[in-house]
Order: sequence, then structure tokens, then C-alpha cells
Amino acid sequence: MTEANRQQTDTASDVRWIQEDLGHYFARTEKAPFKEVLDDMRESKIDMGMEDVRGRLQDNHSYLATEGAKQWSGKLTEWAKKLEGELKKDQQGGDGDGSPNPEDEDFEFMLRVMKMVQQQQDLRSRTRALEQFRRSTQPNPQPAPNP
Repeated sequence: MTEANRQQTDTASDVRWIQEDLGHYFARTEKAPFKEVLDDMRESKIDMGMEDVRGRLQDNHSYLATEGAKQWSGKLTEWAKKLEGELKKDQQGGDGDGSPNPEDEDFEFMLRVMKMVQQQQDLRSRTRALEQFRRSTQPNPQPAPNP
């Protein structure tokens, strides 16, 4: 549980870092889709939601934590797809000289990080489900008789 709690804390930190980078990227490019995703992230209060998942883990409510992690994983995937579509549009338009744009490289890095966060949450979810299954298949220990 301690390891899962630590991983959730790290993931929440990564999401805050992604939001910050997304804000800086929008400030440089002023592209509306990036602002939309950033606003969606802020309005969803994902940082508080991730903290809620961590709290549920800490309280040993693994099913509720798993459900919360799945919800946030879905939102991160949705936002990543929206940004990925914007990146593809930019690449198709191109700047003509064939050289990579540093802002596009930053954006691609951010997308990779978002995907890694999602994969980490998916792995955690599967691990929790397996742990619950393992526990459900073990016989319940009988309480010791009172002398």
C-alpha cells in the first residue's frame, strides 16, 4: 500500500507538471486547443481528484481508488488525443523547411509523458484488481479461540 500511495503521489505531481508545461506551451504558441485542454484540466480539478485517489489508497479503499484512477485515466487519454490531433494538423501544414520546431518537440514530449501517466494508472488498476482477486480466493483465517 505504501508503494501504491507513493506512486499515486508521483503521478499527481506529474499531472501538475504537465499542466504547468501546457500553460507555458500555450503562452508561447497561443493555439486555442492547448488553452481548451488546460482550462478543462483546471476545471476538472484533476489535482484534487488525484489527491482523492491517493487518500482512498491510504484508507485502504482500493476499489474506490481504482475507479477514481480509471476516471482520471480516461480524461487524460481524452486530452492527449485532442492535443495529438492538433499536433498532427500542425505537422501536415508544416513550415516548409523540414526542420523540427522546438515547440513541437516540447509538445511531443508532453504527450509522451501524458501517455506514460495513463499507462502507469492502467498498470496500477490491473495490479489492484489482481490483488483483490488474490485476496478473494484465499480462505478467511479463523479467529483464535478465547482461553
